[in-house]
Amino acid sequence: MLTAHCSLPLPLLNGQQRQVTMSCPSVGKVNMKKVCFGDLKVENGKSSVLIYKDSSSTKGNKLIFNLVENALEPFETKFSLDAVLADQDGSRRGLLVKIQDEKSLRGLKDLDDHVVEWATNNSKELFKKKLTTVEVRLRYKPIVTSVDKQGEEGTEECVKFKVKCDPKKVPTQLHLINADGTVEEGGGTLEHLCVRGASVSPILTAYSLWFMGGGTQFGVILQAEKMLIKPGVPRPPLADFCSDVPLVTSKRAREEDEAVDMNKVAKKEEEEEEGTAKRAREENEAVEANKVAKKEEEPSA
Repeated sequence: MLTAHCSLPLPLLNGQQRQVTMSCPSVGKVNMKKVCFGDLKVENGKSSVLIYKDSSSTKGNKLIFNLVENALEPFETKFSLDAVLADQDGSRRGLLVKIQDEKSLRGLKDLDDHVVEWATNNSKELFKKKLTTVEVRLRYKPIVTSVDKQGEEGTEECVKFKVKCDPKKVPTQLHLINADGTVEEGGGTLEHLCVRGASVSPILTAYSLWFMGGGTQFGVILQAEKMLIKPGVPRPPLADFCSDVPLVTSKRAREEDEAVDMNKVAKKEEEEEEGTAKRAREENEAVEANKVAKKEEEPSA
């Protein structure tokens, strides 16, 4: 079942509508002042601090929220899903998303401010020495980051989170927003996120704080638990060229490419047929040779 924050029922693919369970608030409606933090834990040389939505520090009390105010009004991705590097298993891939709503932006910034305030108050335990707010903020990697706009001046506020992929035991649930506004449960794929211009409505967990370099850097681990995806439109192959008028691939060039592809397919099929016929001839010749040899070995009457 889809669980998202939406002011209207989500229209499902089968034509039926059902009211979405309102168990996850949008980030703009979360009181970040109530967010609490667990004890500093060190495991395999890595330090971390769990995050809870309030003072009830239980496993089921994680800080979970919808990034967008309305699930059917998704935020546009800044770039496609991060590629898998050679030294990675691909189980957690980053996705950078534009924050296109003031309430969502304010909620994420409130969480940033609350983390810095808490870390400052507990700096001696976290960083082995008492630090000022300014010093803590220099070590903190904020959730909200300013990224340069493409093709124009200025910046835009973005948030980056992890998408859980196979071989993760519990990967992020991906659902698809179709062109007619219906939602196909389980219809989303990682390939949809690899196309520039896709838009998403994720449910995120602020899971824990991470620390690197002995505390010289730290930040919040954000991961997507569920996500609605509105597919993007692939960029035209000639889109990167400068021109006063749009560049369009000629029909003749496309037809020639298609003819070349068809010739390649036909040639491959012909080679496969020839190979099959050759193997059949060789097998028949081997059978005949065996018959002759056997006949020659038989004693004459």
